[in-house]
Amino acid sequence: MTIDRIRRLRAIAALAATASLLAACGGGGGAAPSASGAQKYAVSGTLTGLTPGATLTLSVDGQSLSISQNGGFNTAASLAAGTAYAVTVATPPNGETCTVTNGSGAIGTGNVTDVQVACTTNPSATYTVGGTVSGLSGSVALLDNGGDEVTLSASGSFSFPTALFDHASYDVTVGTQPTGQTCSVANAAGTVQGAQVTNVQVSCANNPPPAITVGGGLSGLAAGTAVVLQDNGTDDLTLTANGAFTFHGTVSSGSPYAVTVVSQPANQSCSVANASGTAGNGNVTNVRVTCAARSYAIGGTLSGLTAGTSVVLQDNGGDNLTLTASGWFYFSQNVAAGSTYGVTVLTQPTHETCSVTNGSGTTAANNVTNVSVTCSVNPQYLYVANVHGNDVAAYRIDASTGALTSIGSFPTGSLPVSIALDPAGNFAYVANDGGGVSAYRIDAATGALAPVAGSPFAAGSYPMSVTINPTGTFAYVANNGDGTVSVYRIDPTTGALAQIPGSPFAAGPAPYAVTINPAGTFAYVANDVNTVSVCSIDAASGALTLVGTIASGIGPVESVAVTPGGTFAYAVGGGSSAVSAFTIDATTGLLTAITGSPFAAATSPNAVTVNPAGTFAYVANGASNDISAYSIDAPTGVLVPVGTFAAGSDPSEIAINPAGTFAYVPNRNGNDISVYSIDAPTGVLVPVGTFPAGSSPYFAVVAQPPN
Repeated sequence: MTIDRIRRLRAIAALAATASLLAACGGGGGAAPSASGAQKYAVSGTLTGLTPGATLTLSVDGQSLSISQNGGFNTAASLAAGTAYAVTVATPPNGETCTVTNGSGAIGTGNVTDVQVACTTNPSATYTVGGTVSGLSGSVALLDNGGDEVTLSASGSFSFPTALFDHASYDVTVGTQPTGQTCSVANAAGTVQGAQVTNVQVSCANNPPPAITVGGGLSGLAAGTAVVLQDNGTDDLTLTANGAFTFHGTVSSGSPYAVTVVSQPANQSCSVANASGTAGNGNVTNVRVTCAARSYAIGGTLSGLTAGTSVVLQDNGGDNLTLTASGWFYFSQNVAAGSTYGVTVLTQPTHETCSVTNGSGTTAANNVTNVSVTCSVNPQYLYVANVHGNDVAAYRIDASTGALTSIGSFPTGSLPVSIALDPAGNFAYVANDGGGVSAYRIDAATGALAPVAGSPFAAGSYPMSVTINPTGTFAYVANNGDGTVSVYRIDPTTGALAQIPGSPFAAGPAPYAVTINPAGTFAYVANDVNTVSVCSIDAASGALTLVGTIASGIGPVESVAVTPGGTFAYAVGGGSSAVSAFTIDATTGLLTAITGSPFAAATSPNAVTVNPAGTFAYVANGASNDISAYSIDAPTGVLVPVGTFAAGSDPSEIAINPAGTFAYVPNRNGNDISVYSIDAPTGVLVPVGTFPAGSSPYFAVVAQPPN
């Protein structure tokens, strides 16, 4: 027998077996006769690949057949020979694609049994697994089937990033619990049923705070002694040996603890490190109690500190002590017996220098009380512009009496009329009415002036005054001849001046002087034509922008003074016998006349000055050769006369030292300087003496290094 014949016989045998099986399952039966007697035939076949639990709906010549398991199937078709038939997929099972083979044709003389329907999983039909999270206050990590992690940080809905095929199983678990909480999962596991899974419920709740013990280690305790510790003021613990310790009581997580020594051991002093804090989730074990031989206080006396200032001392490079008045002092940290101490000045007081004697040594058996700190006021210098001498006269000021000792004179440009100092006391600037601005470096030790490279610096026509802003970054010069203000940037290293872009800036006619408020935000230009120009200052560039022009109420203005708080301004001019007073708008800088202004002065006031405390104002009256003094009413700015005090011939300026204790008045026609001490409570001027100046002293300023 040939191989081809054997194969044909096997195929016939297999077909016979299939027909027998179909008959056993109700398919492939004999043809059924019709009512008319014509022979009719059935259509049947085989289904494979259907997922368990799924349902397939076929359409056979318009009639539906639902099948829910693999294997043979029979349709309801009963067709006569020669009739066309068609089997198609009406509704595929969820997540699957089904194809029909041998699904159409014409009825022959027997039943159709070779229809084949094959279903396969549809890879694009996938579904997400998710649900909701509630009560979450931290961050929780969820897993599906042990992987596919999703991290959630807020309550609400969620779904895993990886979708699943239909009928795939899922199992949601908590991978990482949130800190301080425990989350549980309901509806955690199941099988995808042809739709998104949205009913997984994750519920989170706060863990109860754990009970935390507080403890640490004890070291250095001498044998035979005991130390008593206390936590939070109640939990006493007596220790008689070095080593680990734990308080009897506990504290809740999130609650404070504070360990103190309530009873020291004999002849010893115990200190606590890491003594306080807030309990976390673990026991506190880092409290360190160290006992050592008893320590001793380090202290002494401070003298010479000026009222209203402070000095910071330091012991052994770490124990800082701030003192605001002379007298006894002690550092807060004791030093063990036999240990060294070293007292130094960490921060000097403003305008003073403090030195230490007996500042170092080794402790013995007693507290150290002989450290001596002596403070003295830094040198103060007076600089006077001699307008016809073309120089600046320099003097050293006696800190106790205010008396002047000549240092010498330093040449300037032609007709020096104004002097300004930078706040750090490093540089001096002189406006020369004959042209230009002279710049000098100040020797802090001697007061001598040395010209700055490039000096003098060009200005406008007839520069009458120079002013430095409070930060020492810009200089402003009033050019009386051309109605402008020149603005310069100051080099902080060399003191050189460089005009800023846009300089000079327009001011009122014949500007005489520029005054800047303490905040450095506004400039007030005294115009020799009965007005004051108000300009805003750009903090970055120093540029001026005109805000408004205010009538002085007194005629031409030669001098404007602003109180230290920047709340009031006062103006005078030689053509009147009065002082105009204004309130300053903090936002716009504009001036508003105070009720009662102007206030009476003597004849032809040349200049007005406010003391550093802002409590008194002084006016130099050129024609009457005297000084008018006023107290300033703090709420209103109203001037209340204090008295009139004799000066020399044609006083042109009043300079007050930073402490507000002395006043210096150059007398233009007398070629000398009147010196006064200032009574702090009343503002009264008490004559100290008259000191010679150069030719026509016109302007004066006091310099004192900050520290």
